[in-house]
Amino acid sequence: MRRDVSQELDDYFEIIIDSAHDRRNAYVFQINPLGTQRDALITEEQQTDGGDGDSGWDGVWTSEARVIEQGWTATVSIPFSTLNFMQSHNVAWGLNFKRFIRRKNEEDIWSGWRRVHGAARISQAGELRGISDIGS
Repeated sequence: MRRDVSQELDDYFEIIIDSAHDRRNAYVFQINPLGTQRDALITEEQQTDGGDGDSGWDGVWTSEARVIEQGWTATVSIPFSTLNFMQSHNVAWGLNFKRFIRRKNEEDIWSGWRRVHGAARISQAGELRGISDIGS
């Protein structure tokens, strides 16, 4: 499948990173069991019709997915430079993970939000704190 197509008809896993920790904007990285990538930007918590974020943005990242007996597994590598993140001390990021299971029409979210808001509600994301000397 080509990159940035909607994955709403398949299982997928999504990583949402607010690297500026402004609780309004974030990067979205999505992968399905076939290894198809979708990336996007969420700006000012705006939802789009094509999924979480505006898929017009293309970040540099790598991923691999594999179907196994128990389901599927994925490996994702996102360079700090893709997140416009430079070396820093005492970093705090907004962070969320979303898993969509198509056959059950089930959405699982690491840091929950009201379903009507969707993943674009960055202000409701979890937080990753206490990282020091990251990016060095």
